[in-house]
Amino acid sequence: MKRFWSIVLFLAVGLLVAVIVVSLWGPAPPRPITPLGIRFVSLAHGMTGMPAGECIVSNSNDRTICFWAAAAQVRSGGLWPDKLVLPPVRYTELAPKRTVHLTFVYPRDAVAWRLPIFWFMQPPLKETVDEIMQQNISALLARRPLPGVGFTRGITQVWTNYSIVITNSEAQQSAPPEPQPRASVPDVAD
Repeated sequence: MKRFWSIVLFLAVGLLVAVIVVSLWGPAPPRPITPLGIRFVSLAHGMTGMPAGECIVSNSNDRTICFWAAAAQVRSGGLWPDKLVLPPVRYTELAPKRTVHLTFVYPRDAVAWRLPIFWFMQPPLKETVDEIMQQNISALLARRPLPGVGFTRGITQVWTNYSIVITNSEAQQSAPPEPQPRASVPDVAD
């Protein structure tokens, strides 16, 4: 009889562990995704005379995002360009419910322009581990070399937010006049 109860206890504990593992490894419920907040702070001319703007980028999602800005797009003939120019910069991480200041160069002579910002959500560690395991298992079953831990960190979607459209007249109103070169005054010796 004692042996019977030990077997029942062993099976119950095993079943409980199996239920916990299955519930933890199940797919996570979908989360709502909120677009980035982009708010212009200033449009001015930098130290070198280049037109520089500053905006605040905010993350209202519950996960860290990574973002990077492309070069400002100029509207020509009423149309926006199909291609984007990406500067050679790394992305910036932005924690949940946080904001960051972003400085950018804007086109001085454009009639209308906007700033595209690309971003993606960092996946949780569970998704990253799932991806590594799936890649290795599928490679093993297909008899291919194992990829090891080379992975993409679960990034499957990248979103683009655009700033509001700025017209040339708005940019000129908010930007101070361009710095003028100072006339050099010769030093006068006493």
